[in-house]
Amino acid sequence: TKVALKQAEVHDPLLAWASKELGWHLTACHTLTVPAQPPATVAAVLAYLKGLDAMHLAAMEQLTQVTKSVVVSAALLHGHLDIQGALSASRVEEDCQVEEWGTVEAGHDLDLADVTTRVASPSIFVRLLAHR
Repeated sequence: TKVALKQAEVHDPLLAWASKELGWHLTACHTLTVPAQPPATVAAVLAYLKGLDAMHLAAMEQLTQVTKSVVVSAALLHGHLDIQGALSASRVEEDCQVEEWGTVEAGHDLDLADVTTRVASPSIFVRLLAHR
C-alpha cells in the first residue's frame, strides 16, 4: 500500500541509523500487533535510557510519548533528525491520510500544531542544556 511504502521510505533509514549508531537491531512492525524485540536490543535500549541524565531522560520521555517512537526520539536528541524531520517521521500515517482524504479543519491542523509544540519544546530544551 501507499502507506507501507512511505513508512519504509521514512522509517527504514532511521532503523538503519539506530542499528549502526546505537546498536538497536529493532524488528519493524507492519501490523497492529507489536513484535517481540530481541533480548539484546531490549538490553541496548535500556542501557541507553539508563545512561541519560535526568534532564535528557525527561526530554526522551516527552518525545517518545508524542512521536510514539524511541528511534525517532533518539534520532532527534542525537541531531540525526531536526524537529521537522522528527515530525514527518512520526506522522507518516496522518500525512498519508490527509493526502488521500484532505485536512479536517479543527482536527488535523490543531493536532499538527499541538504535536509541533510537544516535539519542539524538549528538543530545544536539550539544545539549551548543551550551553549550561
